Amino acid sequence: MNEKKSKKADLESRKINFFLIGCAAALTLSLLALDIWASVKAKEVVSQVTEAEPAVEDLQMPNTDIDNTPPPPEPEQEPEKEQVVEQILKETEKEVTASLTFDMEASSDLAIEEDVGEIETDTQIEEVEEPPVRVPQVKAEFPGGMVELRKYLAANTTYPEAARNQGWQGTVMLEFVVEKDGSIKQVNVLSGVCQALDEEAIRVVKAMPKWKAAENNGQKCRAFFDLPITFTLQ
Repeated sequence: MNEKKSKKADLESRKINFFLIGCAAALTLSLLALDIWASVKAKEVVSQVTEAEPAVEDLQMPNTDIDNTPPPPEPEQEPEKEQVVEQILKETEKEVTASLTFDMEASSDLAIEEDVGEIETDTQIEEVEEPPVRVPQVKAEFPGGMVELRKYLAANTTYPEAARNQGWQGTVMLEFVVEKDGSIKQVNVLSGVCQALDEEAIRVVKAMPKWKAAENNGQKCRAFFDLPITFTLQ
């Protein structure tokens, strides 16, 4: 009696299918394992790079743009010329001011200069090789010094009758140039009282004897001189 085989029990025909399924499964597992291994390696590399990278704080460079050099000291300012002249003017006024006192009841026979034309302010500037010095190293000086200058002013100044009658009194500030030979030139009124007193102050200065000239660097020079003359009535 012959045995009959069932088609379902015949596995020979399915062998190829099982083989292909096994290959696919093996390939899938291999790819999965390879992906896991690559992920692990990538994490290790990132970790090593992070550890090797220095902190940002360690890479900060010092600021070399800041200049720690202290600023240079400011140069000392020289006193302005006007302040120097003002100081000299004050000192000169203290030393030279001559107070001329005249008696109101004095005789009217006092000599009075009538020729006003000869008592005009000398405004003509002579042509010279060098300009007058405002502050010379050695000042010009009246013969005999300040004491003799006061005596000269007191003895040679006449109180104008017109100013006496009007009661004018005060200080006339004059400026003039002492030349190298000691002569007086360029007499000007810086601040006056009235025309009569101003003209008398100019007259008495022009009539002065020659002065001792001023000096700069050991050489005689032309120099300005300021002289206050005070007129007072009693």
